[in-house]
Amino acid sequence: SPLASPQDASASGTPAGVLVVEDERIVALDIVARIKRLGYAVTGVATSGEAALEACRDNPPSLVLMDIFLEGGMDGIEAARRIRDLHDIPVVYITSHDDQMTLRRAAKTAPYGYVIKPVDERWLQSALEVALYKHATEINLRRSEERFRRLFERMLNAFALFEAVFDDKGEVTDLRILEVNPAFERVTGFFRGEVEGRRIREVIPGVEPYWIEILGQ
Repeated sequence: SPLASPQDASASGTPAGVLVVEDERIVALDIVARIKRLGYAVTGVATSGEAALEACRDNPPSLVLMDIFLEGGMDGIEAARRIRDLHDIPVVYITSHDDQMTLRRAAKTAPYGYVIKPVDERWLQSALEVALYKHATEINLRRSEERFRRLFERMLNAFALFEAVFDDKGEVTDLRILEVNPAFERVTGFFRGEVEGRRIREVIPGVEPYWIEILGQ
């Protein structure tokens, strides 16, 4: 696949592990068999939201396939929300229901996809690949942002991030300061709380239009 192979979620090259959360035994066994045929590992099968949380804590999978309606006091939507908040593990819902209110609740948990029962193997494969690829991309983006943040905060040079303010003709008339680093505060004497979110012409009323034009470009 051009997106993600079963091994992509593991640095060691072992298959990505999937936790199946399904309270109908026959359905769960069928899904487990399909996942294994696709080359993924199955870390376990849970029949309730509580059991799913315990499994994610004790043996974290690469991905969770979560039925929305489960036995016990916690449905799949609540379990997915807690798994996302506590463990940052992607969740793909498996459901035979298309109730709009339920789906709206599910959407608030930021799922990585849906698989409709009865499960089609090609659709299942696509959902797994897309979810794992998306999650890996998000992790890499966060790491990149963290590296930029550390550099931004520690660099010795004064640095400010601007956005251009345009007039009706599409020409730059001002610049809004989005963020400044500690070196900027030391060099200029302006503190973050004073300048961030404000326009250059407000902070430096006598600024020459030339500099706004150059920076705008």
